[in-house]
Amino acid sequence: MTWFDILIYIVVIYCVFKGYKTGLIKQLATLAGLIAGAILSGQISSILLPVLQGKSHSSEYILAPLSYMLAFALIMLAFYLLGTLIQGVIEAAKMGTLNRLAGIVLCLVKWMLAISIVINLIGKIDSKHYIISEDTINRSKMYKYVQPFAPHIVPFLKFEFDKE
Repeated sequence: MTWFDILIYIVVIYCVFKGYKTGLIKQLATLAGLIAGAILSGQISSILLPVLQGKSHSSEYILAPLSYMLAFALIMLAFYLLGTLIQGVIEAAKMGTLNRLAGIVLCLVKWMLAISIVINLIGKIDSKHYIISEDTINRSKMYKYVQPFAPHIVPFLKFEFDKE
């Protein structure tokens, strides 16, 4: 067992607890909030910036990133509250167990996708295997399952850039 296997097992244990605790609906709401936050924060921050400038005498170099972070936080909060509302309806409909089990699956998929993207990027930029050694890759029981995960889930995900 390698450090990579231990990392994967820790993530799996985390996902079982986190996914069960939050359920599918809140997992989806969080994912949607992250995506919407990334897309919309720039637009909303341009509305918030003049308001912050009117309330503060701080530099735009401080207020611009602050307005972006505030917009992102507000978007995440809105999606969290929406997820909590929908979660309540699901719990009332006695579908709580199914929601929680599906939450575990979605949490696992999100984390395995993220780890797979990272190790694929590392593989592209680290041709000499300084970061993840060939020995670790060969001895790992989980690497062969996690590494191809992102390319299978997101087939258009290409890491086409020169190794330098």
